[in-house]
Amino acid sequence: MRGRERQRLDTFKRVITFVDGNAALFAKAPPSYALQVQSLRDAIVRIEQGSADRGTGASAQTIAQRRALREVLRVKHLVPLRQVTQVASRTIPGLPALVQVPKPMANLRRLLDVARAAERDLAPYQQEIVNRGFPVDFLQQLQGAIAAVEQVHSANVTARQVQAKARGELLLGMQTALDAVRCLDIVVRRACDGDPSTGEGPLAAWNAIVPPARRADRRVNRYAGTAGQGSTVGQGSEAGSVSQGA
Repeated sequence: MRGRERQRLDTFKRVITFVDGNAALFAKAPPSYALQVQSLRDAIVRIEQGSADRGTGASAQTIAQRRALREVLRVKHLVPLRQVTQVASRTIPGLPALVQVPKPMANLRRLLDVARAAERDLAPYQQEIVNRGFPVDFLQQLQGAIAAVEQVHSANVTARQVQAKARGELLLGMQTALDAVRCLDIVVRRACDGDPSTGEGPLAAWNAIVPPARRADRRVNRYAGTAGQGSTVGQGSEAGSVSQGA
């Protein structure tokens, strides 16, 4: 989870703490109030779950494994096979010479294609290659190296898919929570305006969590000068007011 997202999650949790601690203030709130509060609670759970799923490090681990196994396939198997086949192909008709081995940072598909071609083309010449210094089971070792690269590549793809899904859940939770807070902002300010005797303190606490937009403040002050009194309702009416605090 990124820094800005952590700050927003903290704000969402503070909103829940606020509404739980001021239940009496919202006794006459519309039914939609409870729905928005529950939506915010559910969104927080989704955000935290998405963050946990992305924090496993599985993708980074499989990338490191894949790099190591790629080098094993290249350096331990393909490079020596290129050396011996270039020598043996001069005296053994039909034996293919591995003229080029992919570079370390070559495309994985290219590396696997070359390795599979070597496995296929050298199968009829196993004994000739063994006679030139390779172990008897060199072809089985090559097959195992190919399978290992393919397996960790598949695990990496799966890990990336899991992390992408988790990131999507986190972003969806963030947007859902932000929308809920924007709606609650209107309800809270109206509730505080409707109960001036006890609403001043909660409103100050709410403003510390979800500050009103500066533009909305100026507008309220201008209205107060012409109408003789200000209203805190207008402060929450703009979408930007919540986005600054959440």
